[in-house]
Formats: sequence, structure tokens, C-alpha cells
Amino acid sequence: MSAGGGPEHALFRKALIRVRPEVHAKAAMTAAARGKGLNAWAAEVIENGAE
Repeated sequence: MSAGGGPEHALFRKALIRVRPEVHAKAAMTAAARGKGLNAWAAEVIENGAE
């Protein structure tokens, strides 16, 4: 997958997601209501959606 390492290495990358300000605000409020930071909440949502 990547020249710098094996497939496992390539799976742990940063992802930039561009969303409208309203979507960002709603996601941040949802994350806070669940006692999580936006990054942790988004990672959980993506992991659950990828199953």
C-alpha cells in the first residue's frame, strides 16, 4: 500500500474530511454529548460504518 511500510502501516494515517460548518458543529455537539472529543467520536463512527 505504501512505500514506507507494509499494509498495517498504511492503515494508520491521518484523514482530513471537509464538511460544511453546520455539519462540523453538529458532529462536535454530538461528540461532546457522548463525552468524547470530535476526533475520537469520528473515528468510532468510521470504524462502526466500515464493519
